[in-house]
Amino acid sequence: MIPFYRKIETNYGNVIFGTLGKDYQKKILTLEDATYPSNAIDWHAYAEKKIKKALFKDTKVFSLNQEHGKRIWKTEDIDTDGNNVGDGLISKKENECLVIRTADCVPVFVYSTRTPFVSVLHSGWKGTFFGITESLLNSLSDYDVDPMDCKIVLGPYIQKTNYEVKWDVAEKFLKLGPDVIEGTSKSEESFLLDTGAAIEESIKAMGVEIKIQNEHWEVFQTPNFFSHRAKEAGRNLNFILWES
Repeated sequence: MIPFYRKIETNYGNVIFGTLGKDYQKKILTLEDATYPSNAIDWHAYAEKKIKKALFKDTKVFSLNQEHGKRIWKTEDIDTDGNNVGDGLISKKENECLVIRTADCVPVFVYSTRTPFVSVLHSGWKGTFFGITESLLNSLSDYDVDPMDCKIVLGPYIQKTNYEVKWDVAEKFLKLGPDVIEGTSKSEESFLLDTGAAIEESIKAMGVEIKIQNEHWEVFQTPNFFSHRAKEAGRNLNFILWES
């Protein structure tokens, strides 16, 4: 069973999204998967195989060469080998599975309840600071999507109690308040950051009426998910698609 998995009924079909993490991937590993990929193209092939096996669907899989930025691609504009550089994917077509990889960063799932539209974003502290989610929301009119019809779900990411950052990162989020960033007792240079909360506060500041769900799933030193800070080589495969 996939630990983080959702199937939502909409006007245009079912939206399916979730995260294939550590425990689940290991259950479906094969002998050739003894080590994890080291480049975007190989990660795409790996993700494609795992996603199709997990969902029991021969779906078309899209992924990216991620760079911790804010570039978002429509599926019709990219290749299918996973080498386009960016951190967000959008689809308005059925059975196109969008995949982004995380290992502490926030996977941001976005879908419309009325118009065929799904998206997934890779938002670490850099992507959050650069405003990748806000960029997506500002572009919804280009796809004839009403923000009022959309929902945002934040998937598993490293939680505030385990995400220590230094002043150079912390200062970028101070205006968002103590729920997002706060100091520790270690030193004046030590802070704890909740990247998911930063995304929520940034969206609220836009004045956009959109529902945001954050269940605060932890990835650090858990059996279900990979974490870079836990020195794990694997990556969580975060996927979304809609089926008619």
